[in-house]
Amino acid sequence: MARNYPSGQDELFIYGAIPQDVTAKAIADALRALGQVRTLHLRVHSPGGSTSEAAAIITLLNQVRARGTRIIVHIDGAAFSAAAWIIAATADEVVVAEDALVMIHDASLDVSGRAEELRRGAAVLDKVSTEMRRDIALRMHRREDEVAAMMLAETWWTADEAVEQGFADRIEGALKLAAAYQPQNRDRSISAMAERYWANRGGAK
Repeated sequence: MARNYPSGQDELFIYGAIPQDVTAKAIADALRALGQVRTLHLRVHSPGGSTSEAAAIITLLNQVRARGTRIIVHIDGAAFSAAAWIIAATADEVVVAEDALVMIHDASLDVSGRAEELRRGAAVLDKVSTEMRRDIALRMHRREDEVAAMMLAETWWTADEAVEQGFADRIEGALKLAAAYQPQNRDRSISAMAERYWANRGGAK
């Protein structure tokens, strides 16, 4: 579903769960294949996933920015959890489709065991949530304590709300891309992603 961009511009997709559908290695390979571009259009439709994999993707994209590439993120459908973190940490500009949804929350982890193991898990989650909160606050130009309250409450935004809150910069017309692009013939609709998100809370998100 490539578009005809002007010379010096290209696109990259983060479509699907991280890392089940999108891995840091796949992003690294795609960036290497693209070579140097002035503007990278990063198209996102993802329920989120592993925060460690997201952190690696953030590093890769910010390395590209450091070499002079401007990253414009297009939220084509869903930007939940770790996907929203990637956007906040790497975007120079965020454009959200009018039917899209964004969700931010604290990191989560399914863990069992003795009390000490649970305490270690909680300490790790606090560190991950702190990193996420910092990047989201910078993108929104908000205080970290304000964003902390939003993440603790698990906050969902429509496109209008994402712009109002400062997470996105502007709205573009509704895109059919999210419905048309079906890797592995899996349902990538926003509602289906939301259902899978609630059904699969396991692992740090």
